[in-house]
Amino acid sequence: MHQRICLGGVPILIFHSVRKRRLFDLGVGGDLTMPSSVFERQMRSLRRGGYQSIRCRDLADHLEHGAPLPKRPVLITFDDGYLDNFTIAAPILRRHGLKATVFVATDFIHPEPVVRPTLANENNPPERGYMSKEELLALEQDGVFEVQCHTASHQRLPVSGEVEDFHRPDQPCQWMVRNAAPEKKPLEELEDLAPNLPWGTPVLQSEWLGAAHGFFPAPGCFDSLIRHVAENGGETFFQRKDWRASLLEKLAELGPIPGERESEEERERRLVKDLKHGRRVLEDLLQRPVEFLAWPGGPVDPQAVQVATETVGFRSTFMVDQPCPGVEPNLRVMNRCYFNQDYQGRFRDWVRVMKIRGVTDFESGRWLGYWRIFLANRFMKGYGDQGNEA
Repeated sequence: MHQRICLGGVPILIFHSVRKRRLFDLGVGGDLTMPSSVFERQMRSLRRGGYQSIRCRDLADHLEHGAPLPKRPVLITFDDGYLDNFTIAAPILRRHGLKATVFVATDFIHPEPVVRPTLANENNPPERGYMSKEELLALEQDGVFEVQCHTASHQRLPVSGEVEDFHRPDQPCQWMVRNAAPEKKPLEELEDLAPNLPWGTPVLQSEWLGAAHGFFPAPGCFDSLIRHVAENGGETFFQRKDWRASLLEKLAELGPIPGERESEEERERRLVKDLKHGRRVLEDLLQRPVEFLAWPGGPVDPQAVQVATETVGFRSTFMVDQPCPGVEPNLRVMNRCYFNQDYQGRFRDWVRVMKIRGVTDFESGRWLGYWRIFLANRFMKGYGDQGNEA
């Protein structure tokens, strides 16, 4: 990373999940999950560097009104609302005198009224799933986390008739990156989040809801593909070496995928409905205003930003690490830093601690941050980089 992306010299860091047990045993991709031992070392490094955590409102007040911030401020954010934010991350943050913000996708809230044990009182607390309303309230009351909005649906929409893949048994969570038709209901387990689609249903080119202009296939247009899979073994069809070629041949017989594109008015109504619902659920739960939104996946466009800030009334929105096309970074749309969380090469723990400390120092304007990033990146390239550049 050679260009600062955060406003006001305040680093804004992104996490998703923090797990104590083996990540792949729990069905979570490493690019979204930080081992708890590494997260603890990262937070310890930030505290030793003199960093003090702030809230979204602190940063907004500073940018809008010049309100003072503590020396070396940092905004630590989590996306989605995973259970381990409550059971694992919160006790670690508390231990190091830090606080954070969790942006919650309200359709993912666990439906049962439960408060599960945490790392503070159990060595191996539950980690899998999403937080309940009771746990979100407990987080707020504890003061370690504040809760803000991550939309209601966290949805990806098909944006064209281009087929990128097919719904099949060996990719039960593919919807998380190429979701064509998510179910809208509270769900706990990641595996349960796969849409209830028949095997062989095409996965179309898609985009996150903040940037998507939806394309909706004509009803029944994939019936012949689905029937072909069902008549040739169902799940066992995908054990054949030629399963993909067979489906592509059937797909070619269909010709261009028929469907309709949503109009600008339809898109605006969709965004307003989703954002208002997510905000209302959280405000009814927390009994306070919810002023901040993080866009799922990061990309948005000027229309989405306008809808969120002017129509729905969010004070600020947050992205990932790319600029919003057509919108200069400002209070309405702020970039956050995403960094290598899935690096699995040699010295992986040390490298991931070095990287987050370097990113935080660099965004704060501390010259040593550049060299920390440079050194971490060199180790990643030299010893099997499995992550993304930051």
